[in-house]
Amino acid sequence: MDLEFSCKNCGGSVESEIADLADEPNIVCPDCGEEADPTQVADVAGAAEELLATASRLRGFHVRLDLDSAEDRPQVYDTIDEADDEEEEDLDEDEF
Repeated sequence: MDLEFSCKNCGGSVESEIADLADEPNIVCPDCGEEADPTQVADVAGAAEELLATASRLRGFHVRLDLDSAEDRPQVYDTIDEADDEEEEDLDEDEF
């Protein structure tokens, strides 16, 4: 199964096999050189493998998933990054 990534900076497109991303989680835009965080790419590849394994057990149906990570995230995930940043700031203040 392939994953397609679109660059937020320039709209360039990169396509890669999930298995390849698990081994080498490197995504680089061919147009502008923007690089994705390898840890996050590996996480996405792992989640996609789990989804594929679960979806393959459905009998009588095909599954298609189109996800725009900027628009389709449930609201709860939009606040996680902000909460993590606040916790890091609190830890930094406590160290002094």
